[in-house]
Amino acid sequence: MVPRILFRIAVVCVLVAATLTAGAWIGTAQGLDPGPGSLRFPVMLAVTAVPITVVGLLGCTGGFRLVLACVAWAVLSFGQLTIMMAASDAVLGERGRPVTATVTQLVGHDLSEADGDYLYRVADRQGRPLAGLLRTPHQHGIGSAVTVLVDPAGWAHPTEPSTYAEGTNGVTLLVLAGMFGGPATVLYVLSCLPADRRREDDRDGTGPAPWHQDAFNQVVRSA
Repeated sequence: MVPRILFRIAVVCVLVAATLTAGAWIGTAQGLDPGPGSLRFPVMLAVTAVPITVVGLLGCTGGFRLVLACVAWAVLSFGQLTIMMAASDAVLGERGRPVTATVTQLVGHDLSEADGDYLYRVADRQGRPLAGLLRTPHQHGIGSAVTVLVDPAGWAHPTEPSTYAEGTNGVTLLVLAGMFGGPATVLYVLSCLPADRRREDDRDGTGPAPWHQDAFNQVVRSA
């Protein structure tokens, strides 16, 4: 039988990886549009709620364990958001190419800032719509030509060269996944370690060992 600690580590690793993968998918042209009324952030909140809910079912009963789980949730949520914002540019960094497109529709205008971005639908020279939305600080008239970077497979949002994050590629996403997914995994695992009923006394022999020693003992016993 697989030890409980290994089972919980495997479950947490799968959930963290799935959460970050979902963030990358949401950020592509095949995911959710960033236009007005976008479901991006509600969906992301729902996705990040899954790991912390499962961790609670696995044994995160409160106290310091709950603090660890909440910190892990915050780290993972920020990581998912960062990966979502970098996903489209990462695809363009791998296989993007410049084309001349035609603006076909003004989808919206981000009014959260004084100089908010404009969101446009664009089409290629043959009039075929390009996947995703063009997000740009520049205002364009309907029917005007604009040079954009596009992914031939249609996974990236069209992006003007001047707004493309230079150097962003697949390696960038892997680095971000490790930067945020690693700490989140460790914190989630620590928050749901099986309770040790054979706690060792501390050095004075007067009380239970601290939580981190208990966690270390659990890992050693399961090895």
